[in-house]
Amino acid sequence: MVDTPGETVPQLDLYTIGDGALDRSRIDHVDAVLRPATMALLDRVGVGSAISCADVGCGPGGVTFELARRVGPGGRVVGLDIDDRRLDEARREASALRLHNVEFRLADVRTLAGSDEEFDLVYSRFLIDHFAHPGEVVNSMCRMLKPGGALVMECTDYTGWYCYPRLAAFDRAVELVSLERQRTGGYPDIGVRLPVLFVEAGIVEVSQHIFQYMEFAGAFKPWIISVFPRERVEWIAALGIADEAEVESVLVEVAKHVENPRTSMGTPRFVQCWGTKPDLPDRIAHNLGALLDPAD
Repeated sequence: MVDTPGETVPQLDLYTIGDGALDRSRIDHVDAVLRPATMALLDRVGVGSAISCADVGCGPGGVTFELARRVGPGGRVVGLDIDDRRLDEARREASALRLHNVEFRLADVRTLAGSDEEFDLVYSRFLIDHFAHPGEVVNSMCRMLKPGGALVMECTDYTGWYCYPRLAAFDRAVELVSLERQRTGGYPDIGVRLPVLFVEAGIVEVSQHIFQYMEFAGAFKPWIISVFPRERVEWIAALGIADEAEVESVLVEVAKHVENPRTSMGTPRFVQCWGTKPDLPDRIAHNLGALLDPAD
């Protein structure tokens, strides 16, 4: 399968989280506001004790630590990330929390080796959004699973981002951040494709849950502004998408909308997806079915 972003724009093979485009304070903010939804997902999947888990693209370990608590001392959790700075932060935090069943490894999910069928559960949040070939990343994560293991992901869908009343500056802000994601080789609307990517990777019993936060006031209302740190404004200008003056002007107009108590704004849609890696006989049947499918 060949993956190409929806818009025809030049591509850059960059991973915007890995190169530091999101600072620690913003990562912590995202983790805090999404924590209830992620905890509900882990409850829904049924993360049990004494199992092995991988958190791919773990960052400073927000979800990794929760997995470690759930699997208990009889289980183990491995956090994988491309950014060794975040891994160092995660190791210090794990030590402070006295979590001895977790380790952190420097790894690029695109070139993982030696982890075949190692884990009972593989999880990621907002990871494959950043890759030009998300199907390859899903396949790589699937290979990490033991037969019968669970693949669990959370992704965004920027096409679901809206505000009320409609504001041209808000629409432009969403367009700018979406184009930036595409220009750096990612997919801002990958969430809607997630179940299909699971099925194409051979995952069975695929389920999904979609949610979104909208508010007249509160932490979620200025979400669109929070995705424009100074370095992203400069990066958008460097990519030739818009100059800094336009981006700043757009954000000023959006900020006025945020402050208006009669407007409603919030987050993009979030898509949670999970499923099971089949045992060998089921995988053989799946592969035979794909070979015999006349559509292929």
